[in-house]
Amino acid sequence: MGQASTNHTGHAPDDRSDDRAGVTGHGADAGGMPPVHDGGFVLYREVQGFWRNQLVLVLLPMESVITGGILLAVGYGLPPKDQIILLSLWVCFGLVLPLLLLTWRLKIEVTPTHLRAGFAGLRKWRIPLDEVELAESVRVEPIRDLGGWGIRFNRRFGKILNVAGDRAVVVTLVDGEKRTLGTQQPEELVGAVLAGAIGEPGRLIVPVEHDAHAQPADRGGT
Repeated sequence: MGQASTNHTGHAPDDRSDDRAGVTGHGADAGGMPPVHDGGFVLYREVQGFWRNQLVLVLLPMESVITGGILLAVGYGLPPKDQIILLSLWVCFGLVLPLLLLTWRLKIEVTPTHLRAGFAGLRKWRIPLDEVELAESVRVEPIRDLGGWGIRFNRRFGKILNVAGDRAVVVTLVDGEKRTLGTQQPEELVGAVLAGAIGEPGRLIVPVEHDAHAQPADRGGT
């Protein structure tokens, strides 16, 4: 992030009204965001759902139809009692679980002292910003680079939380551990993380985005 530029306006960008979130001001009065325990107020908040993932929106109805077809074939000719059991299984795995997945949300928050992220109902990340060495915006191919969506892990990107899109922020900690977050607003997220990490939450840092597949420039000349 040595190429990052800074803006010394003393103010974070305006708060966003939709659920994609933005970088908020200092405290609830500045951006309408309620105060939190880590640092007293929220610099950045973003909530993403699997409904943003176009591939998931295509695959889930297909899964429901295929599951129903399989259970229908298995249940053909069975007694009504067994057919009711199979119908219940289809309702559970073909309707309820897909709908729950679509409503499952990834929430990311940055305060002056911590980065917090996680899915509802599961244990969340809580990373002290003074342990952040680097934060950078990258463009990725989710299946190829991250292994898909949800909670993932690989050696290149470390622990991963992702729901949709090809934009992500890679946070490197001082011990070398990496955490990667899928986001719709990578510049705002990096700016909030780095501003908190250097102890100046009112300072906007505009990061340079990197392509995960970009080849290094040839410095040898021709």
